Amino acid sequence: MPLASPSPSYLLPIDNANHGLGVQDCEVPRITIERASTPLSSSSRYSSEPLDTELWDRRSVYLDTLYLDTVASDSSSYASSFHSQPFSPPVSRPISPRAMEANENPPDYIATVQRPTAPVKYNFSSISYSSMIVAPNSEAEDSPPKYHISISMNCFMPLNHITTIRRGGSGYGELVAQFEMGIAGSPSTVTIEGKELLIGSLLSKRLGSRQSGLWFWIPPDSKKRLLWDYRQTPFICRSLLKIGSGAEASTLATFTPARQVPAGGPPVLAELTVTPLGQDFFDDLLLSLLIIERRRLTPGKDRVLKQLFN
Repeated sequence: MPLASPSPSYLLPIDNANHGLGVQDCEVPRITIERASTPLSSSSRYSSEPLDTELWDRRSVYLDTLYLDTVASDSSSYASSFHSQPFSPPVSRPISPRAMEANENPPDYIATVQRPTAPVKYNFSSISYSSMIVAPNSEAEDSPPKYHISISMNCFMPLNHITTIRRGGSGYGELVAQFEMGIAGSPSTVTIEGKELLIGSLLSKRLGSRQSGLWFWIPPDSKKRLLWDYRQTPFICRSLLKIGSGAEASTLATFTPARQVPAGGPPVLAELTVTPLGQDFFDDLLLSLLIIERRRLTPGKDRVLKQLFN
């Protein structure tokens, strides 16, 4: 084992008057340092057992690579801070025993939202020339918009318009449904949960005209079948499965269309009142209502409309 060069000896001056000793009377010990070819084990202060050389080499390669990457960095401030601070491994914080035993998870916010215990009124408010939101009226505090509705044009068929319904108050929310209607040779369609269906297979009118008739909505989910009664205002929506339980038990929502007001007067917004039971049907309520209103408000006679509109 090679020996290091002897360390230089330094002599400190001693006050002869106080101690009566001179420099020649002091024996200065010489210290010899032996440097091992491999690092000593850290498990014992007095052990000369070498560590695993393979592990030591891997650590050295890692530190060298980390050093070279830091020097090559364009940020000089980061490099200087790297050299000024010693390397230390990441600190892992222990997990609380209580949390481990209880298996705590983040709260399920969807599950904690409770269904309203009373009917809620929603207004249809325009926010741009081609979009509107469905939100609780001003009487409800701290209530965000429920849906965002936007209209776009089919560029290949400008007389066809696409209506998109999303959750929340912006056009980036979760997609609920989308339907396309207008003047076209192909039948009108609606997309629900990624499946494109014919509107004619879901919606049908019986007993009366477009303005005052009964509309039946039969979606793929048989539990969400609806009946819209347009024979009086406000229009009433009922559940077909619960219609035998009575008018009150089966009522899901009522809809009052927007009314025209004199110039300069405050606008009267369309209003949808949803019962506590109707909250579970809200997606189908809104989708069927928008399609029915598109057909109801289209001018012209039924025979002519069938020839023009899909």
